Amino acid sequence: MHDEDLSAALAADLDGHFEHVMRLYQDRLYAFALRLIGNPQEAEEIAQDSFVRAYQALAKYPERLPQSGPWPASPSRTP
Repeated sequence: MHDEDLSAALAADLDGHFEHVMRLYQDRLYAFALRLIGNPQEAEEIAQDSFVRAYQALAKYPERLPQSGPWPASPSRTP
């Protein structure tokens, strides 16, 4: 599923499709956090927190759903 299709699916059914987002991006997000932090345990926590924050933001503001790009990395850049 492409990012644009995924965005549409999430807009239609966030709960039903968010697990797919996690499976699709978890390895990339973890690798990104690991490169930044250098600690595997902290990188895992950062990745998990990023998904939680992304889900909460999408649930609260569905109109802000990104239309393209590696959007799950965005919450991991915010302290």
